[in-house]
Amino acid sequence: MKKLASFLSFELQHSAQQLKDYDTILKSFLASPLLEHAVVTRIHENKLYLLTDTQTWASNLQYYKEDLAKRFSTALGLPIHSVVIKIDTRKVPHSDTREKPAANQGKATNPHRIRLRKLLKEL
Repeated sequence: MKKLASFLSFELQHSAQQLKDYDTILKSFLASPLLEHAVVTRIHENKLYLLTDTQTWASNLQYYKEDLAKRFSTALGLPIHSVVIKIDTRKVPHSDTREKPAANQGKATNPHRIRLRKLLKEL
């Protein structure tokens, strides 16, 4: 059976290796639990881009921005001028998709709804 790497282009293999290297540098700097919620996505135009899953972890990472820039600059030999922290919005619940338990509390016991359900069943 062929390895997955044989199906990937050289550019994708190189990008994957870069992300592994970035992850190793990040692991050497951050400690758990912050490390479990942050990942390096890329380095572009002398900026280090980090992705977190919530605003709380993004706020915690703010304290380490300068140290992270220095650490990555030293390890990679690249001038890192700033750190950009983004939040993965796919993991953040949106207000319109969250269920509102207070609004749904009386649905089963509301006498008007019960009567309406009986009428609809009779039709």
